[in-house]
Amino acid sequence: MAGAIHEMSEILKLYTVKTFYTFPIIMKFPNTRISPLFLCFWLLPLSAAFSNAAQDLYFNESTSTNEPNRFLGESANWYTDEGRTEQFTGTLGSDFNGIVNTESVICTTVKASDDLTFNSLTYNFSYAGMNNDFMVSFGAGGKLNLAEDFNLNVTLGPGTGGVPLEENVMMYGNNTFNIGGDFNIDYSRNGSGRYLVVNIKTNPLASGTSNTFHVAGDMNIISRQADARMRFGTSISQFTVDGIVDMSVLQWTIGTPGEGYASTASVGGLWEWELWCSQIPHARTPP
Repeated sequence: MAGAIHEMSEILKLYTVKTFYTFPIIMKFPNTRISPLFLCFWLLPLSAAFSNAAQDLYFNESTSTNEPNRFLGESANWYTDEGRTEQFTGTLGSDFNGIVNTESVICTTVKASDDLTFNSLTYNFSYAGMNNDFMVSFGAGGKLNLAEDFNLNVTLGPGTGGVPLEENVMMYGNNTFNIGGDFNIDYSRNGSGRYLVVNIKTNPLASGTSNTFHVAGDMNIISRQADARMRFGTSISQFTVDGIVDMSVLQWTIGTPGEGYASTASVGGLWEWELWCSQIPHARTPP
């Protein structure tokens, strides 16, 4: 009896240290019976993790700012399968990963009335050959919140050397784009003569406004070619990355959001630049 109690005590100690050591425990004590209640207790956190996994949703095809199917906050614009044959009928929220697949052109919009939340949001461009001025655009006051990452994956199509290919996040006024995880950009030049430019900018029609783009994690850049630096532009009132920005393949230009408004960029709370349109009316490249 004392031996059995000792063995069970050892089991509980191991379980307390690492729940997922159940299999080694059984191997160590092959003659020990583990009750169904114990196994259920062990499986609960595992099953909860699977049940809480976010579901992937795929966005409608949208190529114009005039199309009603451009709105990210409309459930009818999302599908549960990559082929976009099964329309989503639920309620959007942090239980879902938004995935936007396109060859080159896409237009997605956060409406003025939206306070939209996803787990993550991913844009995939398989053969980018045209600028997207409104890849993500906002109506005045619209908000977009991500519990985890914002991912931008761009493979360029052929093009003339030295010509930029732009993917823009266009804010209008009093907008917030809040990213709870990382901002990840994966860029493949794919033999093209062009180069990628990603802009976070204020719409010229609403330049006298305040907008916020906030990354709680890091900003990570992957360039698939050693000589392919990505250009990055911010011209909004507040751009913040709480973590680290990978500058190794990044050329960053800070512009001005509009007359009388400051353009502030901060990273990790360590450094900050401010450009005032009334004093410095042109963009500057940070040191």
